[in-house]
Amino acid sequence: MTLQAINDYEDFAEMRAEIELLFKATKALFGLKDLHIYYRDLAIPRVTMCLYAGSLFMQFCMENGLKADVIIEHLRRKRL
Repeated sequence: MTLQAINDYEDFAEMRAEIELLFKATKALFGLKDLHIYYRDLAIPRVTMCLYAGSLFMQFCMENGLKADVIIEHLRRKRL
């Protein structure tokens, strides 16, 4: 099982990179780094909606041939 997992690492690494990019996009678009909600039941709906919107952004980028990471970096610079 371990050897099979090693052989499948490239597929896993690609999926993980996409997930990391989704989190990066969501944080850049919606400022989740500065989330000031201290109660889990209040934070979950906000984070869920932000992740949903972030995934729509990622889908838009993929369908239109846009580089999401370039857009994210541009947005980050604008926020600073």
